[in-house]
Amino acid sequence: LNLLNLQQISPRALLQYDVIHVSWTLTVEIFWYMLAPVLVLAGRRWALWSLAVGLLVSTAWSYLAAQGVFNPLFQAAFASLSTPVDAGQKIIIVNNAFPAQIVFFIMGSCLYYYRDRLLRVNSTLLHTLVVLLVLLAGIYINRLPVPIFLTGIGLGAFFLLVLRAPASGDW
Repeated sequence: LNLLNLQQISPRALLQYDVIHVSWTLTVEIFWYMLAPVLVLAGRRWALWSLAVGLLVSTAWSYLAAQGVFNPLFQAAFASLSTPVDAGQKIIIVNNAFPAQIVFFIMGSCLYYYRDRLLRVNSTLLHTLVVLLVLLAGIYINRLPVPIFLTGIGLGAFFLLVLRAPASGDW
């Protein structure tokens, strides 16, 4: 599984044999690369529907994972490990699985598809959105299941601001 970058599918592969502990993200990315061509073929007319479905799937997975609904699916795999699994490791494997992350990839695709329209959004609105989501993070982070799609909205607004910045002559 490590050679195929599918570590997150197996707690043993990720927690016992993986030397780069952030490689769980590679599994998420590989699943995205399998889904991305479908969304590209669907085109711009389905982008917002894809975003709505991705938001629903990601939010539902995150909420159900936070409630422990998926824990029985991983119970035997966790039990087979030589050391006990802590809460953080369970979050990486269960809560951060591909279904929870899909919305971030679709948000990025929508930013690309609609970049011309989005670049015309008022800068004050974008700055306000970024600042509010940063300032309110202490409130919503502990109340909403992880990962939080609000983070993606804030990052999307930030990236739009970065895209508007003048090009730097410094290499």
